[in-house]
Formats: sequence, structure tokens, C-alpha cells
Amino acid sequence: LCQGEPAACAARGAAPVATYSRGHEPGSCAVIGGVVYRGAALPGLDGAYLFGDHCSGRVWTLAPRAGGGWRMRQVLQLPPGLRLLAFAAADEEVYLLVHDEIYGAVLQLTPA
Repeated sequence: LCQGEPAACAARGAAPVATYSRGHEPGSCAVIGGVVYRGAALPGLDGAYLFGDHCSGRVWTLAPRAGGGWRMRQVLQLPPGLRLLAFAAADEEVYLLVHDEIYGAVLQLTPA
């Protein structure tokens, strides 16, 4: 584990594969770790790591590039007012645990 600037971590041999800055993404407040997708419903996400942000409701994938390195891309934006709490996997599909000001819900990732 290395805390601090990515360059300082790299110098100690603990370089991150990706970075996420709350200041870079408006409305962001906390990264929510996720799961690696292995389901059948979304074959384009196979093998990608899904993670998101609690406040902004954005969900991204992080996947290895064929030539090396990693590619991060946004794949989902939750409706306004929903906050991301966690990711879960069952039967190889991915679920998002979310809440608003009153209720919580479990949402399954499905094709648009």
C-alpha cells in the first residue's frame, strides 16, 4: 500500500495501474471499489474491473490494453439523487447497491 502522489509511490515500487482524483471529476467524493465482470449479459465488459463514485453516481471500467497498460472508461451514470454504496456479484452478473435520501435498492447491470 502506498499513500501519496502517484510519482512518489512509483519511486517506491508501488505504482498504481490507474489514478482517480476527486478534484478531476466534478461532484465526486469517494471511490467505491467493485468487482471483475465475468457475466454473459454484457460481453463487452468481460474481464473488466468495475468501480464507481459514491456522490457522482459514475461507474467506470478498468481493463488491460492489448499492448500493455490499462484503459479506464465511464460506462454508467446513475440517475440524479442515487448514491452508489457497493458492488456485488451473483451468478457471474454484477449488482449495484444504491440509496437515495429514504430508500435503498439493488440494481442489476443489464444492456441498455
